[in-house]
Amino acid sequence: MGGSRGKIRPGECGHVAPVIIREVEHGYVAKCLTSGTDRPAKESSEEALKALQELARGR
Repeated sequence: MGGSRGKIRPGECGHVAPVIIREVEHGYVAKCLTSGTDRPAKESSEEALKALQELARGR
């Protein structure tokens, strides 16, 4: 995980939309479809999305 295959570099993307959230063995993973960025699994879909968006804000 953690790849970046889209047209926008991950550091330039807000990871807001479009985003998919999928259930995995240890929780949920959010992936930005614009930049291809994803984050490690979180306990809930809300936490997964928040982690992705916080990455864009540089937290």
